[in-house]
Amino acid sequence: MRMLPTLATLATLATLVLLAACAGPAKWHKAGADDRQSAADLAACRSLAARQAERDLAPEASRLEGTDLRRESSLGAQMLQYEYKKRRARLFTACMAQRGYAKQP
Repeated sequence: MRMLPTLATLATLATLVLLAACAGPAKWHKAGADDRQSAADLAACRSLAARQAERDLAPEASRLEGTDLRRESSLGAQMLQYEYKKRRARLFTACMAQRGYAKQP
């Protein structure tokens, strides 16, 4: 008997495909910024984006009792984790742009 993939498996695979498609290492450039300043800005924006994304999704996470955004368990948790990563990436990009950086290919 052939087993059909579950919805959770399909969602996980779709998430991995989407993340792989977007996974090119972006380089950020700001005229006049040295390596030390760039590293500090990158770290600050990563931290700010992660905290804000977690706050933004807290209401949804509370509905999935006991859900940790960094762990995968149910389909709902996986979808929330995907949304968290997307939101964190958008917030990070906005933070870097506000600090005067531009993405370089």
